[in-house]
Amino acid sequence: MIILLVAGALAIPLNRTVDSRIFAARNLHPDKQLVLFDLAGISVRTGQNAFDSVRGWPTSTLQSVASCYVPYMWDSFAHWTPCGGYAAAYDRLDGPLTQRWLIEIARILWPIFATG
Repeated sequence: MIILLVAGALAIPLNRTVDSRIFAARNLHPDKQLVLFDLAGISVRTGQNAFDSVRGWPTSTLQSVASCYVPYMWDSFAHWTPCGGYAAAYDRLDGPLTQRWLIEIARILWPIFATG
């Protein structure tokens, strides 16, 4: 079980490295929607803002996560919405947000894998 968790955590950065170095792909943040949506959902469900622990995250200038989060679509975080500041901040903090996302997922999944 631990091997699966580690392999999953390494898959995203490894994929990005292969894409950029071998295929010369530009990083257009294809995972932005997933990371923002998951961190928002985790924040709302746990009552702790997962974005706050990311250094440089502009919490004081953004609408609250709870007011932006819609559990069935990520669109409320898109650039063209009142909560678009999340997407803009993601562009500057892609790496740290992806790291926070992986930590939060591991924190949630660890008890499941540890008991199974």
